[in-house]
Amino acid sequence: MHQNRPILVRDLSVFGRPVYLKIPLRQFDCPICQSYPTERIDFLDVKRWHTQRYEQNIYDGVK
Repeated sequence: MHQNRPILVRDLSVFGRPVYLKIPLRQFDCPICQSYPTERIDFLDVKRWHTQRYEQNIYDGVK
């Protein structure tokens, strides 16, 4: 059995308005190891609720 559960992730603002991306996070059933590994997404770090470019923008603004 596979699962799709959407998550909301903060991204860079557009025209001064906040942007949230609704991303499907897919989990797969592994019959060999009896676990549910979660698909990795390139632009998200593990257990973060914002994109890497949003984080970089915050760091650049603080400098």
